[in-house]
Amino acid sequence: MTIYEKVEIAKPIWNGEMKKRCVGIADFRMKGNLEVHILYTNRHGIRIYPNLFRISAEEARKFPQQLVRGIKLYIIPIEAMDEVIL
Repeated sequence: MTIYEKVEIAKPIWNGEMKKRCVGIADFRMKGNLEVHILYTNRHGIRIYPNLFRISAEEARKFPQQLVRGIKLYIIPIEAMDEVIL
């Protein structure tokens, strides 16, 4: 059984360079396989991404990095992660 580290993302970002919706995951969270929950809701309170996403830390480290307030983030397109339908 694979163990996943739960990561909650408040809001996805738009990466203009990639032209894709992405999430930024901090380097210190990359301990193993990641289970990403995107909590962002529309104005009606419905989650835009209700399912969870999974990606290995090894795969996540292949994406571009960005330094934000002294924290190194990996900018991962949502479509690059495996969506788990609940």
